[in-house]
Amino acid sequence: MALPDLRYPAAPRADVVDDYHGTLVPDPYRWMEDADHPDLKQWLADQDALCQPWLAALPHKAAWRDAQARLLPGAISAPAVRGDRLFLHRREPGEQHAKFLVREGDGTERVLFDPTLVDPSGLTTLDVATVSPDGARAIIGVSSGGDEDTAISVYDVETLELLDGPIDRTRYTAVAWLPSGTEFFYVRRLTPESFNRRVFRHVIGQPIDSDLLVFGEGRDPSTYYGLDISLDGASLAITAAVGTEPRNDVYLYDVEAGGAPVVLAVGLDAQHSVHFVHGRTFVSTTLDAPKGRLVEVLDAAAGPDAWRTVVPEHATAVIDDVATVEQGFLISRSDHAVSEVIIAPYDGGDVQTVGLPGAGTAMIAGRYDHGSGGYITYTDFVSAPTVYAV
Repeated sequence: MALPDLRYPAAPRADVVDDYHGTLVPDPYRWMEDADHPDLKQWLADQDALCQPWLAALPHKAAWRDAQARLLPGAISAPAVRGDRLFLHRREPGEQHAKFLVREGDGTERVLFDPTLVDPSGLTTLDVATVSPDGARAIIGVSSGGDEDTAISVYDVETLELLDGPIDRTRYTAVAWLPSGTEFFYVRRLTPESFNRRVFRHVIGQPIDSDLLVFGEGRDPSTYYGLDISLDGASLAITAAVGTEPRNDVYLYDVEAGGAPVVLAVGLDAQHSVHFVHGRTFVSTTLDAPKGRLVEVLDAAAGPDAWRTVVPEHATAVIDDVATVEQGFLISRSDHAVSEVIIAPYDGGDVQTVGLPGAGTAMIAGRYDHGSGGYITYTDFVSAPTVYAV
């Protein structure tokens, strides 16, 4: 198909120059950063008028669409196990957004949340979907128009009744459920502005003004928080990272006693994540191990000097993710950009390699209750993402 003589709309260059410490940096298209600028709106309309007739005249569009649908399948997530229920995300071919589903013990499936059903325009996205330990309640967080300014709500899984919310200012929130399923820890901003996050404890059905402030007062306003809780709900791990720095601090909070959290690691040039298993506390860390290692915390108050290595740093493979199952740590790591998955005993010792379909990318999911088996989502250049049980 011969290309027509296309004459593209002119994009005027403005005389805009920034002075950065004596270095002059031209920015002639600054006006294009303003979505409401009349010149930008006209330029986009002219581009569209140029493009659309040419696209409409392309032959074999239907065949191309059919081939694309055949070669670009949908997607499915590894399930989260809660009792005899499985919770997962699935996007069918041709769908813009994935649905959040529950699969009952008898194999039947129900849609818990469908972003497209809520907003046919496609501008509403599902940002948070987490389920209580007993599988009875779900927290759904959504945002609209790409602003990522999430608001979370609590629903009854059986009836889909709205139990609480929406709670606004929860962009990038982590959630840690208490065992009862009637309370949870979460992260919320104090004001509509993008900063000043705090960790709160919320009781479902109670006003958010009565939420207990747990952590974050007096810290850097740009701090992000991560949350992990032990299965019995006794200990809460809080990670704190300033902005996008590749390091974080870790604190342990006594859920029953309250008060100030215990410092587990602070001011170190390393990243950490906490894993509670059967009354023991483990940390995945890059401290003294740039490729990652797993340690057990023998005395929280004693700091990293009291950590015992249970999975040492590998010579070449970098730890990507860690999950917990009955057999031990389910670990995904990458060696020269190729994934491998291992199971490492909690007390150290020889690891077991999990066979993968090929040389590709693997993501892992463990069990909330540390039960037997986990899940691996595998894909490569010629394989659609597929979920395997371990």
